[in-house]
Amino acid sequence: MYMYQTLSSAGLEQLNLLQNGQITHTRTFPVAFGYLLAAELALPATAVSNIADEYRMNHHVSVSKIISEINELVPHNMDEVQKALLEFYSFRYYNQQPDVVPFILGGGSPLMSFFGLSRFISEDTLTVINNNTTALLNTISQLKLIREDIANQRARRRS
Repeated sequence: MYMYQTLSSAGLEQLNLLQNGQITHTRTFPVAFGYLLAAELALPATAVSNIADEYRMNHHVSVSKIISEINELVPHNMDEVQKALLEFYSFRYYNQQPDVVPFILGGGSPLMSFFGLSRFISEDTLTVINNNTTALLNTISQLKLIREDIANQRARRRS
């Protein structure tokens, strides 16, 4: 209940759109939320041996708190968000460090293989992206506005 009180009317409006759309009970929500969070995380500047371990050491605790706060507002599968987040984070990292990944075209779409999508992002997540693009983009926008609203409200309380 505390998180509801921190939202402005604009934040509550976005929250209502998410809740009324019933999107949190679909695979689209964790993919959208995972993408949004992965896009905000700092990447290691140098090559690392295991990007999943790097994520867990440097980001897991803070990201888990954010996921939990949003879960208080809109209940969702937090493990699925973490899974999607790690996929997108790994994809971002390996695009920054192309020498780490051998250039091999795999199965599936040659275009997806060329850009490394099918190597780092699961088939399930790619299906959600391909089949629910509009809902995915709307959910990302709504979540971004809610997160910004929470951050703004916290900054006001501190000052």
